[in-house]
Amino acid sequence: SELTSRLDHWLYRLKHLEEMDAPPAEMDDPIFNRLFEAAEIAKLSKSELEAYQSSLKSYRDNYSTMKTAVEEGHKKGHEKGLAEGLAEGLEKGLEKGLEKGLEKGLAEGLEKGLKKGREEGLKKGLKKGREEGLTKGREEGLTKGLKKGREEGLAEGEAKMIHTLYNNGMSIEQIEVFCSLSRERILEIVNSEK
Repeated sequence: SELTSRLDHWLYRLKHLEEMDAPPAEMDDPIFNRLFEAAEIAKLSKSELEAYQSSLKSYRDNYSTMKTAVEEGHKKGHEKGLAEGLAEGLEKGLEKGLEKGLEKGLAEGLEKGLKKGREEGLKKGLKKGREEGLTKGREEGLTKGLKKGREEGLAEGEAKMIHTLYNNGMSIEQIEVFCSLSRERILEIVNSEK
């Protein structure tokens, strides 16, 4: 009795499903493999099914918690980095702008006359110096602030995730596997809350 068509394969599989411990290798088919997995779950006793569903719920809850913690950490880090970067950039920009503005203003002022040159040179120099200084300062500040903010945000998200997993009953060993972190790092985070 050769199985010649796809329908023959399916009918054979359905008829002998209860007898199979694993799907036959020669009948490897993603759809049938999913059917076989569903049949395996259907064969579980009530207590085994409850344990399976509880484990699946715990996994999904932990995954959702981790994903939320990472997203919140990224958001907070970005906001903090942006604020710090802007403040630092403005401070540096004004400092550099004033310095450059004074230099340029004095040079122009000497050419046009001491009195008039000082007034016009300072105005133009300050304006251009501020613009250049602010632009450069913002760029430097944003870059540094974003980097620092991302690092802090990731660290906060990581710590929040570790605390959540640990407080929900996950062991240090499980957290090591789940998060790919060293035991020392996990213990450092867990102990920092106490």
